[in-house]
Amino acid sequence: MTAVLWLALLLNPSLTSNDPTPPTPPARPSVEVDQAHFDWGSAYRGEAIRHEFELRNTGSEAIRVVRVRTACGCTTVDYPETIPANGSSTLTIELNTSNLSARKVVKSVLLFTSVSSTPTKLSLGGLIHSVVNVEPRAVVLAGLASREKSLTLTVSPGYGDTLRVIEAIPMSNHVEVRGISPTEHGTHEIELVASPSEKSVIRRDVVRVIAICADGERREQRIPVLVEHRDRIHSSTRAVVFPKAVTAAIGNEPPVRTISIRAEDPDVSFSIEHVRIEGAPVGLFRARVQSVVPGRQFEITVECLHEHDRPLARGKVVITTTDTAVPRIEIPLIAQFRSTASAHGKKAGPTSGAAQMDVTGAARLTAPRDRLPRAN
Repeated sequence: MTAVLWLALLLNPSLTSNDPTPPTPPARPSVEVDQAHFDWGSAYRGEAIRHEFELRNTGSEAIRVVRVRTACGCTTVDYPETIPANGSSTLTIELNTSNLSARKVVKSVLLFTSVSSTPTKLSLGGLIHSVVNVEPRAVVLAGLASREKSLTLTVSPGYGDTLRVIEAIPMSNHVEVRGISPTEHGTHEIELVASPSEKSVIRRDVVRVIAICADGERREQRIPVLVEHRDRIHSSTRAVVFPKAVTAAIGNEPPVRTISIRAEDPDVSFSIEHVRIEGAPVGLFRARVQSVVPGRQFEITVECLHEHDRPLARGKVVITTTDTAVPRIEIPLIAQFRSTASAHGKKAGPTSGAAQMDVTGAARLTAPRDRLPRAN
């Protein structure tokens, strides 16, 4: 028996070892990505950028994808529910470039999994080019409501050296494209026209500019257009606003907002009789008027004189003119304050009018009753 035992020990020395080698533990699951950033190079605005990322699990247990977080609404993600053990899954990111500015863009996606509190970051980046560049950059057709308004756009290549505009299509009926003409400078001119309106109103339209780009591909870009049909007397602002950042710095120099009131109709001459503040706490604001062009243009300054014990003060600037068609102009007045007095139940001070104004955010031009348009 002893001889057999010694023979077994000689043939298998590990039986006598006091430090046996422990078995290799299974690998912990973790997410690995070979290329966490994808550079698409250059693309035209409006094109969709799509890329697939391979997610590898180096562990012996499956990884659950808890959620993903995108940088903006322009990014969509198609992701797997799990990444199998010692396997891989595909995550797809798609970027809609339609509303992105023409510049270098980087958009990120954060991937949260069941194995780590730190998310895995994936990103797309590259240059976005406009199909066309448009001058003026702000396309606004403004003028007297009763008259036709026109504007000529200069269209040049957004990327590359050549461009051929083949069509320009308004998406609404607020503007009309009268013509498209190439120029000797390699650009195109697009003439926009807005028909007269029966009332002063602001309309919005979009013109689809369709062009053949330098690479021979047909593309389009949408150009926002604003049409402003103005009354015979026009206010430069729709509301007078003093934000918190301005009222917090009130000191020796009260903050000021300026309103320009001018005759839009060249045949109109008028004067301003009175300017007053209505519906606001007494003594909080002060308004003054001065003539810029006699009979044609006036400048009204509104001052916020001191802080207030409530976080918000409202009122209106009321302007009385000598024009029989537009004898009164009302402009909403809003001031925000950092005061927290309202949280302690303090009451607001008296107002300069019989009732508080319901601020609508737009200047109102008031005509005599016999001149008011009938409701449709």
